[in-house]
Amino acid sequence: MVNKRLLPIKNVIGLACLAVAILVVGYCLFADIANSGRGLLQTDFDNDGSDSEYVLPESDIRIYDRSELEALSSQELYYAINEVYARHGRQFFADDLAKHFERCSWYEPLYSPEEYDALPSQLNDIEQANIDSMAEIRKERGEE
Repeated sequence: MVNKRLLPIKNVIGLACLAVAILVVGYCLFADIANSGRGLLQTDFDNDGSDSEYVLPESDIRIYDRSELEALSSQELYYAINEVYARHGRQFFADDLAKHFERCSWYEPLYSPEEYDALPSQLNDIEQANIDSMAEIRKERGEE
């Protein structure tokens, strides 16, 4: 004979174990995506506590839809535009940009702004298209 008082306790324990398993799997999946550096819109600002290093992780390999770019905040657009240049080793004199990119593991400052500007364009067509779209959005917002 089954003790009917123990049945609800078994259900609660089973549900608790299931919840823990779901949390563990979710954490592992999230950590894998966050550490990949690509795949999601990711930001890294002083106040949001995010661990990600990219605003637009694929800005060098795909052209973002205008709607995706319009969804970015002013600060995200500012970082995203400069992120493209940072990937090519451009240094930044502006304190906010210098501090932001110094925290990025992928960032290797190779050229002063003057040296970078003297080089032939380092951007591929996709990067240039993304920058043009972001600059247009900033201009429309009156942020340029």
